[in-house]
Amino acid sequence: MGDRDRASKWLSYVLSTCLTATLLSVAYATTAVDPPSSPTPLDAIEHALVAGDLELAEELSNDCLIDPALSPIHVDCAIALAKVYVFLSRFPRAIQTLEDHVDSSLPRHAVQTNQIRGVAYLKQGNYAGAIDSFESALRTLQDNPDQATEVKVLNNLGVSLLYLEDYQSALEAFERLHRDYESEMSPTTHASVLSNIGDARHLLGDNDEALDWHKKALEIRESVGNPEKLGISYRAISQIYTELDDLPLALEYSHKAIDIESQHGLDAALASTLIGQAEIRRRMGELDDALAAAETSLEITDRLSLEALSVSTLQHLSWIQRDLGNNTVALRNLQRAFEIQVSLHNEAERVRISQIEADYRVAKMAREQAAERQVAATELAERDAQLSRLASIMAGVGAVLLAVIVFSQYVRSKNHQLQQTNRELTLAYSRIDTLEGFLTVCMHCRKIWIDDEEQWVVLEEYVQKRTKAQTSHGLCTKCRDIHYPSLAGMD
Repeated sequence: MGDRDRASKWLSYVLSTCLTATLLSVAYATTAVDPPSSPTPLDAIEHALVAGDLELAEELSNDCLIDPALSPIHVDCAIALAKVYVFLSRFPRAIQTLEDHVDSSLPRHAVQTNQIRGVAYLKQGNYAGAIDSFESALRTLQDNPDQATEVKVLNNLGVSLLYLEDYQSALEAFERLHRDYESEMSPTTHASVLSNIGDARHLLGDNDEALDWHKKALEIRESVGNPEKLGISYRAISQIYTELDDLPLALEYSHKAIDIESQHGLDAALASTLIGQAEIRRRMGELDDALAAAETSLEITDRLSLEALSVSTLQHLSWIQRDLGNNTVALRNLQRAFEIQVSLHNEAERVRISQIEADYRVAKMAREQAAERQVAATELAERDAQLSRLASIMAGVGAVLLAVIVFSQYVRSKNHQLQQTNRELTLAYSRIDTLEGFLTVCMHCRKIWIDDEEQWVVLEEYVQKRTKAQTSHGLCTKCRDIHYPSLAGMD
């Protein structure tokens, strides 16, 4: 068998496991926020669903819906019946029941209706429709918070993305659940989220990482002791070991799942596990055991009317019969699988679903492109802001430079003035000779003694020798009056 064929088969198997987990969780999707203290018809329906008695659940749901005495809970009965139809793989009837009988404006009814419709679309293969329903439920929950329900809806949204083969988006949804709600989630819900992260990793081809996540989920589930969820973990780990070609370990975990599912009457889950064990046995060359496991699985799916799971079982039966050389039987099984698929959704429905999926992918691409444009616009705005800041800085630098230039010109002007003043002072000082020290003056004739010449000289001669000044003679008024009395009183 080629690697591509093997991957395709195991993709179908992994997704069937995801869908089984989703169906098991939807049994609790319509539980009232404030359940009554005493048992009600709705409790009986829930008990029948959990026990796997789908015929009883359908009968109780119909009785509840048509009983006039139960008119106050008419909408709840319709929701319960739609849920039963989902378990019975009667998806159009489930959706029609919701449309015909649920007209309540109560937020919890809106959430429950979208939750069940989403699962019905998911089982029909209308994955984009399922995503739209789950997103509608989330929008209602935004204004009417119910954390436990929100976690379940987000989880189912991730499963829908897995089926749409948008594995990366599914992984992001599950990891967001794990990151944002881990501390608030119950151990059971936490384990389911870890398991779904493992499924997403598995479908992305990261089997080692997927195995780690599934074992984390298994550790929680073993401590809680929920047999349904334990079987899911054992089955998922078995699948991964099968892909890693560790067939003995794969068979060991498959046996663990079968034991616990058989012990607790979990027939729907058991049918899914038996498909996986049939594939393990086939790859080990144990074709008779593989055939027995697949036939047992088909018997269960036929008995429970699990048509979607019957398709996968018939496909595995066909592969085993082909390996045994029974090509006619193999072809007959494939033909029956095709007929069931046609009954689940006719050609017109397939075209409609294909169109919805195409619209979803176009819308998703448009959202991604819009996000890219937003990022580009943000980067452009940031660059503009940086340029604006740079312009402001440059303007500031320019102002500083202008101030420096003006100040420099002022300094140069002042320096020029100082230099001019210095030149004038230097010229003035060059014209000044100073007389320093003590002068020896004759007390009678007033001559001055010059040490270096050792002689007495008159004042005029001394001044001419010691300075650049020239002397001339004049007559003071006092001497004029004494020596020239005739000139006394003249100016």
